[in-house]
Amino acid sequence: MRTSQSAIKIILYTTLTGVTTLELLLFLSIFFGSPHAADRALAGILPLLYVAGALYVFKRGRVLLSSWMIVTFYYLAGFSTSLLWGINAPVGILMLTFSLFLSALLLPIKYIFINASLIVGALIFLQTLVTTGAIIPDTAVLSAQSTFVDVLIYAVVLIIFSVLSWAVAVNIKDSFARLEKSNLIINKQKRIITSALNKERAKLQIAEIKRTSHMQQFSEVGQFTALLMHELSNELAVLKMNNDDLSASDLKHTIRIIDEIEKLVLRSRKAMNSRCEPASINNLLSTLKASYDYYCSLYKIKLSIVELGKDENIENGQLLFQVLAILVKNSIDAYSSRSHLPKRAVSISARLEKQQVVVRVQDWAGGIDSQIIGIFDDQHTTKETGHGVGLPLSKLIVTERLKGSIHYVRKAGSSLFIIKLPLKNN
Repeated sequence: MRTSQSAIKIILYTTLTGVTTLELLLFLSIFFGSPHAADRALAGILPLLYVAGALYVFKRGRVLLSSWMIVTFYYLAGFSTSLLWGINAPVGILMLTFSLFLSALLLPIKYIFINASLIVGALIFLQTLVTTGAIIPDTAVLSAQSTFVDVLIYAVVLIIFSVLSWAVAVNIKDSFARLEKSNLIINKQKRIITSALNKERAKLQIAEIKRTSHMQQFSEVGQFTALLMHELSNELAVLKMNNDDLSASDLKHTIRIIDEIEKLVLRSRKAMNSRCEPASINNLLSTLKASYDYYCSLYKIKLSIVELGKDENIENGQLLFQVLAILVKNSIDAYSSRSHLPKRAVSISARLEKQQVVVRVQDWAGGIDSQIIGIFDDQHTTKETGHGVGLPLSKLIVTERLKGSIHYVRKAGSSLFIIKLPLKNN
């Protein structure tokens, strides 16, 4: 904008100087007896005042308005010259063309074709007036003998146009130089920013990998620790219920429970070492029945297993085993405090449904109170010695690690858990 203002300033001062010089020449030509010199000198005062007004507007900070005024000045000058001497007068056409040139330089680009249309319209209008005889241009001056005064006037006009063209050329050159410099700066900044972004992206990727790895490790450790706490607390609760007046049979019973605890620890270690390995669903169910038959026999509970007709493998089989172990232990705990129930059974069944395995765990120990909601929420428990981590942890494992779903249904005094898991792709 600063260079554009400098160009306008040069154009205004050059135009004012040229108009003033021409006006002085017109006044001097009066003394040389040139015809119509006085009339032309008086007529020249008006454009002189107009250009001075445009310069005044520019100094007041109205750059766009002063640009319009100087473009309009050359347009009117060319129109007036063509009106007096005809459209074949070179000076008139030159001024009209120069007004279009200034329009392209000083005004918004959308006005170029509008101004070009105005010039063409002015020429058509002038020619229509000449053809209809409304005006008769003084074409005689075009064939009249030239004088040195004419040479001087044309020289001043050419000097004005030369200076204006130079200002335009400088403005265009500076604009291209600034554009090229801006492109160099932008490209340099782009390279710097791209390099910095790539470095930051690499750092973020490394940090994300480390964070994800740590979160995965902590999550897995937390899950298996919670599983171990849950099952050990149940085992210790059994020990507590059987620690009074120990007899030989009680001692044998306690040793059996300790053996089961050792098996539990071994299973947990195995689960942590092989947590990502696929496993046979039927083998998991068989191992689960063998692991909890003893506990079921203590409380006269029948544990039934319905395996798949066609065995399938599932990802992270040991995690599914831990979830089923939590549900079975919860059922056993529910029966341990309800000796009057007529049906004492825990049923586990598996079947295939559309590339999914559906495992159902059901007991008839009374179910969870219908007024209790959010059984999968943290810290929710219905047992006096419970920790409230079993069911929330089961849901976390099923949904996050096994990519399946788990739902609870209470009907006719029974609790039914339905687990749906995707099969391992062969």
